[in-house]
Amino acid sequence: MNPMETSAIDFEILISTVSQTSLDFLNPMFKGQDFRAYNLLIVNQNSNSADLVSEYKNIRVFNSSEKGLAKSRNTAIKNALGTVCLFADDDVVYEKDFKQIIMSAYKTHTDSDIITFKMKDFNDNDFSPYSNQKTHNKKSLATVNSVVISFKKQAIQNQISFDTLFGLGAEFPTADEYIFLRNAMDKAKVISFYPEVILKHSCFSSGQAAEKDCILYARAALFYKYNGFLAYFKLLKHLIMLVNRGQLNILLLGKKYKVGLKGIFKFKKLTLKRR
Repeated sequence: MNPMETSAIDFEILISTVSQTSLDFLNPMFKGQDFRAYNLLIVNQNSNSADLVSEYKNIRVFNSSEKGLAKSRNTAIKNALGTVCLFADDDVVYEKDFKQIIMSAYKTHTDSDIITFKMKDFNDNDFSPYSNQKTHNKKSLATVNSVVISFKKQAIQNQISFDTLFGLGAEFPTADEYIFLRNAMDKAKVISFYPEVILKHSCFSSGQAAEKDCILYARAALFYKYNGFLAYFKLLKHLIMLVNRGQLNILLLGKKYKVGLKGIFKFKKLTLKRR
């Protein structure tokens, strides 16, 4: 890690990445811009490669042998210095005015602790359907991708974290950002939506693979986390919805339900170990 002054900085991007050995991966992220103009905190999970090193004071690197996106995000939150921070992955491409949009949002929504934004795919289409609501509710949180989540460090650091059982590289490989935001909402944090595009990202998401065993396994665990015994009914309702949408063959419904049951059983077992 490079040393850096601990005085306040206005804006910091918290980048999660894996097995990087140079800062070259930043160039496509900041296409047409100079990444050295921004304060960056990079968490590089690199158990099988050389450490990533930065020669710039405003670009800090934490090399970690841990695995999992949630753990990476938590390391970033713990070590963040920015007054306002933005989560990032290494495959996003920022709009040229993204920082101005974010800082303007906090001037407009002065009471907000977390503000989410819009993003587009590389065909310039909206990544997901967006409503006109200015404040998130539990339903709208499910549409948010982590790379458009910004937050005030003072409101989040040492208070809100990601559940390390969920997200890429974890036992349940989805819903990490939803749980983070639900945790924040349950602690009375104000979560707003600002309808401006700040980046582009590949159009694929776990929601597009909703019928896959790994996603159903994780979603069932998520249902149990928030609904307890009702998760068994919510799982069935979810599978029927997939059938009605043509995303799941009805002949596989029983098999997929058993996959979900395994997810619930595993979540209950892992939760008991945490106590």
